[in-house]
Amino acid sequence: MDARLGREHAAACFNSPSTFNEPTLRSREYALAALAEIERLQVDQPEILRKLLKGGNQGAKLLNTDPFQGLREVVQNADDLGATTVRFGTRTFNGRKQLVIVHDGAPVELPHVLPMIYPFYSTKQDSAELKGRFGIGLKTLGQLGSDLTIHSPPFHFGSRDDHAAMVDEASAIPGFYDPSAENTLFTIDLEPQYDHQSLKDWFGSWMPSDLVFLDRVHTVTLHDVDHDADPEVLSIQQSQSPEDFHLPVSGFPSKVSRTTFYVAGCNWVRFVCQVKVPAGLARTAKATGDFSPISIALPVDGGTQGCCR
Repeated sequence: MDARLGREHAAACFNSPSTFNEPTLRSREYALAALAEIERLQVDQPEILRKLLKGGNQGAKLLNTDPFQGLREVVQNADDLGATTVRFGTRTFNGRKQLVIVHDGAPVELPHVLPMIYPFYSTKQDSAELKGRFGIGLKTLGQLGSDLTIHSPPFHFGSRDDHAAMVDEASAIPGFYDPSAENTLFTIDLEPQYDHQSLKDWFGSWMPSDLVFLDRVHTVTLHDVDHDADPEVLSIQQSQSPEDFHLPVSGFPSKVSRTTFYVAGCNWVRFVCQVKVPAGLARTAKATGDFSPISIALPVDGGTQGCCR
């Protein structure tokens, strides 16, 4: 029964994704059958679509001048999924240095599989609230390496030759990833010029205040899995309950949420104002709601500079 539904749902996601609205079953039989059906359907793709996928993935790699920008996209995507913690790390796997990422947000659903692999194809374009960029977040990781793989039990798949492909289940990574914890694991085989020191340098460019504008992620860590060293940690803590009030903005009453955080020895206050979107304006490649959030964060004490988004 689960296998049959897996095949049927995969075919619907592939052929008519805009009308597919069935729940994902979290059984191994369902996931295996669904992924096998996706693989079968991809074999019959015409050559023009294969070339478009290849060109799209090549283009996604070139969109950022910073090769590590894709890691920030991962954090934003994890925040959209309700994650509270994101872990980055490096390890040696099959003789190659590998980037590993884990978050504790909502698991992968069947309709997410192809958007996670295909460039410029996204499930986010109908949501006005989500932060990650339209259809390219994970694909920009291609600047760092190859063979992007996703493990979100019972789904285990990756990008192979620009298509979605089934992969073996991932083993536990002690102190980093537990397959039974219902977390999501990403891996990518790093190019030779990138190693743990490269990731450490990138991580060092982050400030704890970079987490202030996230809704749920409050901790980001960096692990050297090979040496089992203590992780480096970026963390913030909400220190006061949110307070809501209203302000007039361009003649409309706008809700403002005020939240206070404790960040690296300094208290920050964040204001998020829901501003009415003017008639005739719309976001590019994403849904536009009636209101759009504008955020400002200010340090209450210390010499840190404020920021806005």
